[in-house]
Amino acid sequence: MELKQLTPEQLIAVYNDHMVFDFPKEELKPLFILQKCHREGTMIPYGLFDGDEIAAYAIMLFARPGDACILDYLATVRHRRGTGAGSEMLRKLQAELQDCAGILIEYEFPADAQDDAELAMRLRRERFYLNNGVRKTRIDLVLFGVHFNVGFLPCAREVDDESLQQMQKAVYDSVNCWNYHFRPMLEA
Repeated sequence: MELKQLTPEQLIAVYNDHMVFDFPKEELKPLFILQKCHREGTMIPYGLFDGDEIAAYAIMLFARPGDACILDYLATVRHRRGTGAGSEMLRKLQAELQDCAGILIEYEFPADAQDDAELAMRLRRERFYLNNGVRKTRIDLVLFGVHFNVGFLPCAREVDDESLQQMQKAVYDSVNCWNYHFRPMLEA
């Protein structure tokens, strides 16, 4: 499979054909925001293609060269789930983004789940990331009313949590994301 940057037209198709189904409404940014960030260069959308068919996609947010970037969205298309496409997407992104310190990955805080099914899904998502080389950090944040843990997947280098939090703030400031709150880090 091949990792490619999505064109503006492909971004629209991925949003309408997949993202609106793959993410909760309260976590999905409007398409015009993603398009604006893409035009401004603070966001790059990627697709993992098997020939001409998309198997998985990711939306990456950037601020400063050399800093960590944020995995804003990652999903495997519905009929390709369970095939390893999500893991392959993470490996290919890690190799592609060698200009970044690494990838910050935000995943829903398991303890905030509303029921057993949601808890199981959140724990499965956390295991997926940890099984793919992501390390837990001491960072958590509330973004658009949703509580997230933050993990880190190194690309160019390992970075301490305090520096990662500053890089994460820089990304959100660069994309004009005004509705976030970092919680104080826990002592090691």
